[in-house]
Amino acid sequence: MFELVTLPRIKNALANFHRDERGLTVVEIILLISLIVLPIILLLVFFGKDIKRFITQMWSDTKDQAQDLQSDPFTGS
Repeated sequence: MFELVTLPRIKNALANFHRDERGLTVVEIILLISLIVLPIILLLVFFGKDIKRFITQMWSDTKDQAQDLQSDPFTGS
C-alpha cells in the first residue's frame, strides 16, 4: 500500500528539484518588481501629503496662468 521512502529516492527528488529552474525565474521577477514598487510605496506613505500639496499648488498656478492668458493673451495680465 505505502511505499517505503528510501534515501536514494529522496536524494533523487531533491536533485531534480535543484535542477528545475522554472521557479527561479518567477522568484527573480517578483524580487525585481518588489525592488521597484516598495520604494514607491514608501515614498507615498511618508511624503504623500507633501506630494499632494505640491501637485495641487502647481495645478492651481497653472489654472491661474491660463486664466490670465485668456483675459489678455498679449500681456498675460
